[in-house]
Amino acid sequence: MTNTQRQTRYLYSLVKVTIPPIEQYERLITIIARSQVHREKMELRDKDHNEKWTKA
Repeated sequence: MTNTQRQTRYLYSLVKVTIPPIEQYERLITIIARSQVHREKMELRDKDHNEKWTKA
């Protein structure tokens, strides 16, 4: 085995360790999506609240 092949194999082994399985990505995406929806709801609520107060 040449030195380049050895380095390549080593890099591949590192990549295998650092890339998490798909389930973890899905969980992360779900969490991000939920927080985004929550943020949008809060912005709408604040907007409604501000409109009510500025009209009064």
